[in-house]
Amino acid sequence: FRSCEIPYHGNLILCSGYIWENHSYSVLDDDLLAAIKAGLSGNQIVCIAGKLAKKPVNWFQHYSDFVAKLKSHGISVTAKVAPKRNWHAKIAIRLDKSDSPVVAMVGSSNLTGPAYGENRNSWNYECDVTMWKDKSMWDASLSEQRTPIEDPFTTMAAILDPDSPKQPTVEERLAKLVEDIYQERESFVDLSEYEGD
Repeated sequence: FRSCEIPYHGNLILCSGYIWENHSYSVLDDDLLAAIKAGLSGNQIVCIAGKLAKKPVNWFQHYSDFVAKLKSHGISVTAKVAPKRNWHAKIAIRLDKSDSPVVAMVGSSNLTGPAYGENRNSWNYECDVTMWKDKSMWDASLSEQRTPIEDPFTTMAAILDPDSPKQPTVEERLAKLVEDIYQERESFVDLSEYEGD
């Protein structure tokens, strides 16, 4: 949740196919709420969820509870739904105060217990990639997360080749990611107007 925590003085875009928030597991209580509160400083979250079937699991209720809990902690939330239920993106993007993307996490992790929960009987192997525009923030984040080499689940750093003429820069990749989300905006509906499946 590091990309949510760093104070860039801009909004946070948070996308997930599924969001798990109820009495049996709270992704917000699993350090996400603390990271959001540490990094937002008065800005807002734009949440987009897409897998909101009501059976066999009521994902619509989970998402509604997630948004309500954020709001109960004084966080401004714009909650959107991709009604075609084809939205399965797992993305967290921090924007700066001019709405330019500065860091993004893209991956396979939904905001659910199997993805983030610890001490669970069942969990998923997930792989998330973080792209940082500001190398000094990247270096600071990595230096705080040093772990013994024996741990197979340590952070792996892969630096894009700045001399490659065919490879987009991190800034170009981040901008394209935000552009792709914004292109879908017209198909999103407000959670308050969504009746569910």
